[in-house]
Amino acid sequence: MGDFSITDRTAFRRAVRGLGIAAVVATLVSTTACSSVDPSASDSASPTATVTATATATAPTSTSSDTGATPTPTTSPTPTASGSPFALSDPDTWTISGDEVGPIALGGSTSAEVDDLRAAYTRDSSGCPASPATSFWHREASPGLIVEDRDGTVTGVEIGGPQTTATSVTGPETSAGTGVGSSLAELKAAHPDLAALPSASSGEQAAVPTTWTIDAGSRHITFQLGRDGEHVALVWVGQQAAPPYEFCG
Repeated sequence: MGDFSITDRTAFRRAVRGLGIAAVVATLVSTTACSSVDPSASDSASPTATVTATATATAPTSTSSDTGATPTPTTSPTPTASGSPFALSDPDTWTISGDEVGPIALGGSTSAEVDDLRAAYTRDSSGCPASPATSFWHREASPGLIVEDRDGTVTGVEIGGPQTTATSVTGPETSAGTGVGSSLAELKAAHPDLAALPSASSGEQAAVPTTWTIDAGSRHITFQLGRDGEHVALVWVGQQAAPPYEFCG
């Protein structure tokens, strides 16, 4: 080897390196062949990994880029007939407002509105010759009702009557909790805008007013005290503030 020229030695080294690389390549090919003995296992594993990665990584990105941020949907409030839920068969759950007394809507068709009363009240057989559609309703241990009619429309509702002697709230009540049986002190506390009405007989303000009213939109809610002068015997809802003196005249 001492006789090799520089050129010969260089060629020899290149040949040795070539043999080494060839051996490495042969080893890698052999290893790959051994690990791929079961081609079906390799084929099934590869698609599974690809599908999983695609579903997880690209689905959210596609949604975000295509549609952008989706605003949270809002639900519109559903209109209801009353501010508070009530049971047709239980007048104690009914609310008095300027628009309705429980299921009875003022301004509605009389025949349709009074039909709902049959679940809780019995209609008196005697009617008003002057106003046949004005109806009177009674219920045991509860204030009676009078539904005033004009030309087929409900124009007023009266709860209780001058002879009622309740001393605690019974039957329908306002959202403030007042109704037949409320005391005058309770009325004043619940309704800061409560105003006394003149006497129905004299038209003048009585020394001790017995009829009090509040504005309720286009109508009035009026409370009339009973014989004791302290507790509400009658509640009237209508366009005029004073309760009708009678309904059949």
